Amino acid sequence: MKTITRMQPYAEDRRAESEDYYLRVHTPFLRRRYRELGVEVVYRTNLVLAQWDHLGGWAHPIDTWRFVQRDIEGIGADLSATTEDERQVRRLIERDHLFFVADMTMYSVEERTLWDRLSKQTSLAKYLFELSEGDRPKHDAKVAAIRLSQALGELAPTLYGLRLLLENRVLCAAEPAALERPGQTFTGRTVKSEALAIYECYFDNSQWGAEALASAQFVELMHDWGIDTVRGYHVLEEVGVDTRQPQP
Repeated sequence: MKTITRMQPYAEDRRAESEDYYLRVHTPFLRRRYRELGVEVVYRTNLVLAQWDHLGGWAHPIDTWRFVQRDIEGIGADLSATTEDERQVRRLIERDHLFFVADMTMYSVEERTLWDRLSKQTSLAKYLFELSEGDRPKHDAKVAAIRLSQALGELAPTLYGLRLLLENRVLCAAEPAALERPGQTFTGRTVKSEALAIYECYFDNSQWGAEALASAQFVELMHDWGIDTVRGYHVLEEVGVDTRQPQP
């Protein structure tokens, strides 16, 4: 089950300390443990560099520290694990969260490719866009999100430099729980979420990405959805572990 987790630092006045611990201790630890699990693992970290504004620029105050993406064979949406090794990794992660993170929101998602024009690139610029239902009734919001995905898929070929566009439909969220700070762990139960979808957009470089995401067509789509229920982020992605086999 693929998950996307939004993270905040332990406290705003400890952001630099949280970042230092995350980079020097937590991430290297997880890379090693995931590599040793012996199952298929995808683990990617995303540092937020800037946040999209409703004019198509990047002047919005940043409201999120990092995102983490995981897809680990044998671990479900409720964070249940099937082996003792996987359960031990979860316990160690939870203990480590005491030192650097708070206010996590974890979504279980279903991934779908809307546009794929990859051709052996080894470096890409990445952007995330999250849609929430806002004031819409849930059924209406889901129908509107399907239409928006269709529109984005049709727009994708016109966005110069766009190599990959992924839709992650949100299935549920993990129920958060407090340790020392709110949202440092999860109960193992799932809850409904106002988030409907998270889109991953990969461009050749940040120049083409910025131009495309400021285009009149893209901005109009986001405005039609409702600008107060769209959040976009320019992120710096690093692949921690990816044990998937190459596709023929």
